[in-house]
Amino acid sequence: MKPDNTDGLILQTIDDFARSVGVTVETVRIWIRKNKIPSVKIGKRRLVNIHKIKNTLESEE
Repeated sequence: MKPDNTDGLILQTIDDFARSVGVTVETVRIWIRKNKIPSVKIGKRRLVNIHKIKNTLESEE
């Protein structure tokens, strides 16, 4: 597997994801609501599914 800047994480908090891609938290929440990016809910927390995003991008190459 290729190294990446997620330090091996396959899930990322909305705050961390927003910061890593340079957008606001509200933008990420909108993307999630519109199913633009995959997410999972664990307990009360919503997390961005980095693994699924990477797989999608790699399959499009």
